[in-house]
Amino acid sequence: IRDRSGLTISGPTVTWAMSDESVATGSDAGLVTGVTNGTATLTATSGAASATAAVTVAQVAASIVLSDTTLTFSALGDTTQLTVTVKDANDSTMVGATVTWATSDTTVATVSDAGLVTAISPGTANITATHQSLSVTAAWQVNSRNPTIASLRANRYATEVGRPLTLIWQVTDPDAGEALTCTINIDNAGVAEVTYTNCADSTQAPITYASSGTHQVLFTVS
Repeated sequence: IRDRSGLTISGPTVTWAMSDESVATGSDAGLVTGVTNGTATLTATSGAASATAAVTVAQVAASIVLSDTTLTFSALGDTTQLTVTVKDANDSTMVGATVTWATSDTTVATVSDAGLVTAISPGTANITATHQSLSVTAAWQVNSRNPTIASLRANRYATEVGRPLTLIWQVTDPDAGEALTCTINIDNAGVAEVTYTNCADSTQAPITYASSGTHQVLFTVS
């Protein structure tokens, strides 16, 4: 601050004012702190003299994080919503940051402009979110497990307590990449639940009733 003669005034009293404190604040010592993206005007006043400075707050991305980085779909058509958090160098979230989405293989999984991932066919794909020069990738596995119980019968439908009968089944599996598991549960028969792996290959199992009466067989495949 100078007087009319151009001489510097020692220790002048200065007041500071910010036109929009939702964008930035100014301390009594003139320290400006950004609050949110936008523009404001800082005014310094001493006596009848004043000066202004234009203040612009524009965050620059320093990191980008995905809500999920690995996920497995178990059925075609399943969807999952991904979200992205973009932060600046001070670890402050950049609200409304624009993100672009891309998939490495649209035949396996697609991703919408909003980050919604949809399983299309069995396989693997990478979903990438990009903001400015930063990007992050999630790995996705799509497994199509749609087994069908083609037939299920017993070698006989009446037996004695303690005398086994044979449960016979036929299971088809469109995706033979992983073994199917079959679970057999006899309702009210006194027999514990039984699980068979590779049940597309093993097609029968003995069942023994521990009590008399009418019983139901619950046969599930996964």
